[in-house]
Amino acid sequence: VDQDLKKIAAMLPSASVNRTSSFSTSVPAVRREDATHARLMTNANEASSVWTALAFEGDDTLGVSSAKVDHRQKRKGLPSGPDAIGTALTRRLIRDLIRYMYIILDLSSAALSDPDHLCTGGVAPSAKTRHAVLLATAVTYVREFYDQNPISHLGIVILKDGQAQLLSSLGGSPSAHLSALASPSASNPGLCSGNASLMNGLECVGRSLSAAPRHGSREILIFSSSLRSDDPGDLTGAVDGVARIGVRVSAIGLTGAEVYAIRRICDMTGGSYAVAQDGAHLKKLVR
Repeated sequence: VDQDLKKIAAMLPSASVNRTSSFSTSVPAVRREDATHARLMTNANEASSVWTALAFEGDDTLGVSSAKVDHRQKRKGLPSGPDAIGTALTRRLIRDLIRYMYIILDLSSAALSDPDHLCTGGVAPSAKTRHAVLLATAVTYVREFYDQNPISHLGIVILKDGQAQLLSSLGGSPSAHLSALASPSASNPGLCSGNASLMNGLECVGRSLSAAPRHGSREILIFSSSLRSDDPGDLTGAVDGVARIGVRVSAIGLTGAEVYAIRRICDMTGGSYAVAQDGAHLKKLVR
């Protein structure tokens, strides 16, 4: 039997065993070399991409090209190119869905002046004073505000006698603000007196808006009835205070002329300022 086994073993080709063993050991070696080469090439490409992504901007400063930004967006699974811009705008729109706004009403003695041009085509065609126009405009604005911003919050402050008085607190109930506007404190023209103080108005509203959540926008809208602001101190300091907490101040003038102090406030906080030319223009401004 042993002799037969030896004969069979002698008949088997030894090269076949060598070829098999050579193949089984050489394949992993080739794969390791390929993997190492691939890693080196990847590292080299990533290193060079850092420099190719850098480009000189128009002002000769070194910045990152949009191609690099797109590459990073794609690696994170985020939209790139024009879609990335759209995503940023969407985030901004979501933020602006919730607004925290105060309306400041100028109920100084100037509100008792003749409305002149403000009646034509406006929300109060038969008004006898700026106060009547102002009140009707405020009511219209509150309704429009909640129609367009149903989950936002509103508050109302009135200015008279050099002071700022809270008419309605910051909240999400339109009926509460409409009731406040119908109360004697706002609706009685006999209570319009003294001068308006924009400084006191901004400081009063700023204290409330400083506690408003950051996920919403912070805004102030001034309805101005007079051409002056009687302030006990530095108005610029009050403007800086609301600007620091991200409040945007806008204004609508009922005086027929622009007031420099109000223009300055709006410019410093990124808001807008418009003077109503007539009743129709005023109606358009609040809508």
